[in-house]
Amino acid sequence: MPLESEYVLTRTSEEYQRLRRQARIWEAATKRVFDQLGIQRGMKCLDVGCGPGETMRLLGELAGPEGEVVGIDSDGQLGAEALADLQSTGTSRYRFIEADVTAPDFHLEEQFDITFARLFLLHMRDPQAVLQRIVEWTRPGGYVVLQEPDMTVIKVFPYLNGWSDFMNVLLGSFNGRGRDPAVGTKLPTMLRYAGIRNPVHTDIAGKLTTFQEASPMLLSTFQSLIPQAIELGLITAERAQRVVKEIEAETRSDVPHTTCWPILAAAWAQKS
Repeated sequence: MPLESEYVLTRTSEEYQRLRRQARIWEAATKRVFDQLGIQRGMKCLDVGCGPGETMRLLGELAGPEGEVVGIDSDGQLGAEALADLQSTGTSRYRFIEADVTAPDFHLEEQFDITFARLFLLHMRDPQAVLQRIVEWTRPGGYVVLQEPDMTVIKVFPYLNGWSDFMNVLLGSFNGRGRDPAVGTKLPTMLRYAGIRNPVHTDIAGKLTTFQEASPMLLSTFQSLIPQAIELGLITAERAQRVVKEIEAETRSDVPHTTCWPILAAAWAQKS
């Protein structure tokens, strides 16, 4: 697979389930942004990097049967499954396009009232260039809406065995593949560089929980990154499994660990 479209995490059934759990975790934060934006019935919406289709569902519920929601993703299997589930709801009109949006020969000959991407630019080697395309797919007067993470803020207190290895794998896997694990906090500036001249609105969401609540998502992400981390020389397979066991043991302990999750930053603006 070309490096430009390479997905840093693995493409497995376990990863698909992790994506669905992740979508549910951040659903309230995305709904809050959509509420502030004021998505109306009849709008035509685009979800770039739609994955399992959870944000397509949210957009469709707001746009209604009079509206339309189109999802784009390079993973045709995941997109087809999402489309089948969405069409059965009858909440809106849904379409899916299997495509690599970074491909030079990919062109989208339509524009949308809302163009949306969540946890997508994180996986792009050149997120600014991809954002430029997203802006082009937005009609004049429409809105570009982005939600991306900053994973550098993840912390656990008191300190855990294996935590330095965990963060090295998490951040090093993305950095080592030319991705930016802190892209979320750069979104307002990126919108300006993409030619947006209207005011940029922002929102930020985070979680501060027990380690027991955070560990299933953190561990599943870590395990999905292990193949990349080994290839990059960040960790050995044996050490990775020891880290998993160490964190699992801490999850069962009585120590009241506090966990700061990654933040999910949002930025949106109207295209002139």
